[in-house]
Amino acid sequence: MFESIKQLLPKYPHIRSDFFVTGMLLHNACLRKKIAHWRFKFMGEGAKIDARVNIQFANNISLGKKVKIQNGSYLMAGPTEEMTIDIDDYTLLGGNVHIFTSIYNVDKDLKDYIRNYPPRVGPVKIGKGVFIGWNSIILPGVKIGDEAIIKPFSVVGSHVAAKTLFVPKKKNILER
Repeated sequence: MFESIKQLLPKYPHIRSDFFVTGMLLHNACLRKKIAHWRFKFMGEGAKIDARVNIQFANNISLGKKVKIQNGSYLMAGPTEEMTIDIDDYTLLGGNVHIFTSIYNVDKDLKDYIRNYPPRVGPVKIGKGVFIGWNSIILPGVKIGDEAIIKPFSVVGSHVAAKTLFVPKKKNILER
């Protein structure tokens, strides 16, 4: 695979060099596949990332087999080992899902939206066969169990047990 960005750029002259510094906004399917295996900590067979997915610190993100990440999603891992995102096999992230391992670098509007949650830093672990609905936000330190379903427009600030439906209301968790 490519050892440095300088080796990759001559093959794709239409890509700006600052493209790699700010994250990965990938539009070309062939390029997405080559960069993904080069950048991620681990990427399972059949994992798919749609266009317009913004990823920071991909070297601290692991994707299992057949993981699907849809348009507009934002995965922000951190530079240290305690700020990792692990997504297990057969998981689907709907469009515009935001996953953070730290909320210190989040923009002001989003900080106002999640102000009731304590600021923290921690790894995010998502189990097998999980569905995370559109426009959901996963906060740092959250663990989501296998086969859980996160309803669209949810803010997940606590652990979600396996085989549960997470609904953003006063009674957040319903047994399946």
